[in-house]
Amino acid sequence: MQHRHAVELLERDGATGLNPFWTGKVGFVVDGNWILNDLAKTKPTFEWGVTPIPGPEGTQPTTWSGGFSYIMPKGAKQKEAAWTLLKFIAGYDGTLLWAKRPDAGNDITAMPKVNAELKMEENPNLKVFLDLMPNAHFRPVSPVGQKLWDEMFRVQDLAINGKGEPQALLDEVKKNVDSELAKISK
Repeated sequence: MQHRHAVELLERDGATGLNPFWTGKVGFVVDGNWILNDLAKTKPTFEWGVTPIPGPEGTQPTTWSGGFSYIMPKGAKQKEAAWTLLKFIAGYDGTLLWAKRPDAGNDITAMPKVNAELKMEENPNLKVFLDLMPNAHFRPVSPVGQKLWDEMFRVQDLAINGKGEPQALLDEVKKNVDSELAKISK
């Protein structure tokens, strides 16, 4: 399960299929810029806004960033063609082309120059996310990254529903992820 889809599954309202914020079932949500894509579907009739999550006094607001990667497998038969394609996709022209696709919604690219060309900062709600990017952090690369992500969401759901003590749930995550790491370390 991709990380974005895992977030959406946890946050969707079973009755409407929409984020419970837009249906008025919750007063606020911690979410990413993709929540803005729901606007076209819901057209909320109440006032709402976007703001960074507050942190300890004296600290800069931050967020996490992530995305997808393209790789060339070891032993690829068409290495030169693959490398040419990868350079295009990861370069300015390819990034701009991807960002202009019809279903791009409010996707922020990794290239500030592309974001600026698309005038993303003119959307005040999207600008909040863009302003956080210089302080953003990403999850460390791990061969068991998906296991860690899945475990975090599993125990988050348990904790939110009062089905476990936070420290015990975190200890369980560590045990399960360490077990997965041990399988590949042999």
